[in-house]
Amino acid sequence: MGGPVIGVIPAFDGGPFGPCGLPKPGIWQKLKVYSYPDPSSPGFDYLPLPIIATGYPGQADGVTGTLEAISAQSSARDLFKYGCLRQVVLGNSTDASTMFDLGLASWDGNGFAHSGTPGVYHSRDLAFALICANALGRLANVYLDTAGKVARAAVEAALWKCQASDGGMWTDYTAGGRIGSVAKETCEIAPLVLLAYGNNIWAPPH
Repeated sequence: MGGPVIGVIPAFDGGPFGPCGLPKPGIWQKLKVYSYPDPSSPGFDYLPLPIIATGYPGQADGVTGTLEAISAQSSARDLFKYGCLRQVVLGNSTDASTMFDLGLASWDGNGFAHSGTPGVYHSRDLAFALICANALGRLANVYLDTAGKVARAAVEAALWKCQASDGGMWTDYTAGGRIGSVAKETCEIAPLVLLAYGNNIWAPPH
């Protein structure tokens, strides 16, 4: 009997246009959609409820999306989420591996550094790194990158330090610990952590 295989993400089959009516992004592009503000921004707590997810295009000003380039200088999250994972889904393993290694290059021993908020790290970047490692079959490796500089145990240790006492995950942290006045526990970060360890999510079709 035919039909979808549980745990297998299908390849994109929406034709030349994506869900926002724009051309399908190329290998080194992402489709950037308008989304809710960052949970750490002052206006986040005043948004109307329910807030389904902070990455969902939920604002009502009519903006859909734009194509945006991804390069070696892009953030680790862009290289992981819009680069590596998208190429895994499309079956482009070489490009996926290249983008993953480029994203891992911003690891500084505490997290994935970015220019937006120096000294502050996002736990979701750690989760995306492990998700990519899972997708590429590297999750059991000692080192996540092919150069042998980013130890899996170090990434996991940084991630699990972000777990709250009630079991949730904090969104942000510093090298010395989480940021109690800024970090939040959201419905986005905890599922990302679970996705990193799903053994059947990236199973090959059979």
